[in-house]
Amino acid sequence: MSMKYSVVIPHKDSLQWLFRCVASIPIREDLEVIVVDDNSTVSSVEWEDFRTKYPYARLFLTHEGKGAGYARNVGLGHAQGEWLIFSDADDYFYPGSFDVIDKFVTANDADITYFLCDSRDGETGELIPDRVPNIRRGIERKDLDLLRYRSYIPCGKVIRRELVETHHIRFEEVEVSNDIMFSTLVGYYVQKVGIIDTALYCITKNKNSLFFGLDSRRAKIRIEAAVRVNDFLYQKGVKHRYYPHNYTFFFFPNHPLEFIKAVYKCRYKGQTKKYIKEVWRGIRREWKRLHRTNG
Repeated sequence: MSMKYSVVIPHKDSLQWLFRCVASIPIREDLEVIVVDDNSTVSSVEWEDFRTKYPYARLFLTHEGKGAGYARNVGLGHAQGEWLIFSDADDYFYPGSFDVIDKFVTANDADITYFLCDSRDGETGELIPDRVPNIRRGIERKDLDLLRYRSYIPCGKVIRRELVETHHIRFEEVEVSNDIMFSTLVGYYVQKVGIIDTALYCITKNKNSLFFGLDSRRAKIRIEAAVRVNDFLYQKGVKHRYYPHNYTFFFFPNHPLEFIKAVYKCRYKGQTKKYIKEVWRGIRREWKRLHRTNG
């Protein structure tokens, strides 16, 4: 039987959540689970326990410590499925998700299919505001360009592997924001887009997530990645741009030259003004947060 799906999961020191993630994926002959560990501090005994419980999962232990982008690229190198699905180790799929995906990819000839993702607190499991609101907005409004160019995470998508291989698309091997260029390139080269308006996947918010580890160095890496994305979109004449979040507050005072580059690369019919407005909003949010903390 040919392989239909490859589910690629990068992992770093979150073994208890990885168990939950893999357990949420059905055991099928036409579905492969590829776990790539990014030099975790997990013992050989713990990995043996994982192999015992999930013998069908293909486990690759890397020792370079190059981050999730590198781990995802390793997974891509081993993927054999017709369709690629990405998951983070601390997230999980809802029951019946792959049944829904099966029906849709069988009935449609889309190169990429976007599906809804819920967001939940990693500790309590309670629903929280969307961490990827552009996927929900794009699906609800049927705004395909918003999905193609503003849904930056690789999760929440079923991607035809042939598309990725034909255009040699890979993740950037940087510490943070390794996925925004990958998602942008996939969105640009895709020919036909499909939509599933059902929540199939849960994105969790955890305190140790890289997204919440804000500092000047990581903010600089994020902005540099945004510059590369925005430059690509500008060169291709695409109106959408990557906008910063409140982490820009940590970046702006320490790297003014890179900030100027980021603003410049955002140019396109008023996009620069929007970019600066987002930066100012982020600074105000951070100022209020610091004021509440110190007050």
